[in-house]
Amino acid sequence: LKALAGKKATSIHGTQETSEAARRSKGLRAEKSMSESSTNKDCATKAQDTDKAAEKSAKKNSCQLPEITFSTFILSLASSTLVQLGEVPNPVSGVIEPNPELAKHAIDTLAMLEEKTRKGLDENEKQMLHSLLYELKMKYVCLCDKLNNA
Repeated sequence: LKALAGKKATSIHGTQETSEAARRSKGLRAEKSMSESSTNKDCATKAQDTDKAAEKSAKKNSCQLPEITFSTFILSLASSTLVQLGEVPNPVSGVIEPNPELAKHAIDTLAMLEEKTRKGLDENEKQMLHSLLYELKMKYVCLCDKLNNA
């Protein structure tokens, strides 16, 4: 169509007329441009609606989240590990369901963080991480003993 769009067609009588294909192509381009503009406006409106819905949801739940620090991050991982160790119920199901593989993975993740951040932590962070790791490792050993003797 692009090849025909800019060309003039010659009729049997020798006069030049704009080809039907050229007229259609111009119409299609105009429709496409209007459609793209409408689509962009629709996307922008949907994005704004999504942002407003997220704000309403946040206000509705009004859960005050703690400040993001290394300590809160470590405590979050440790809490998840306690669920995997079967020390506390799963917050979703309410059931205590130990998963030693996931518990070990979480403990290994905390140990890796301890190793990688050794020089960048203050004394309180070092002590907290070390204590948490010790407690979680002991609970993991107890869980494995319990499962092996069952």
